Amino acid sequence: MKFVKGDGAEVSEETRRAAWERIVAGLFEIANSPEVLRAPGAWLFVQELEEACKDIGDNLQSDSVDQAMEKLERGFRRARAIGQHAETRAARDWVQAEWSRDRGGFSTKKEFAEVFAKRVANEKHIEVDEREIRERWLKGL
Repeated sequence: MKFVKGDGAEVSEETRRAAWERIVAGLFEIANSPEVLRAPGAWLFVQELEEACKDIGDNLQSDSVDQAMEKLERGFRRARAIGQHAETRAARDWVQAEWSRDRGGFSTKKEFAEVFAKRVANEKHIEVDEREIRERWLKGL
């Protein structure tokens, strides 16, 4: 594939690689930014971005590009994992807020967790057991 500048001059392989490395670094930052990681469904965008980068990266083989791609792929995997668990994290945050506010009107974590396991299933459509809420979600609160 031939790359040219706006004035028609051909772009060197070194310049192409350097530009790709900067692009990969920028995409890594975007894929791992808090805004993207919190956004519902953001991992789908990250997944498509990953595919596009692989297609481009395959055309620019060098050690530095390969290292940059490995870093980007790790970032994509992390973003995908975080995105896929966004609904569960949101449910956990909601449960923790309810507990912190007034303990939901319950005197023990066990009572609270029994009721909120059902509420999470009904309201948030997330299956979580009472023990998970009590021992993990409310740990340290």
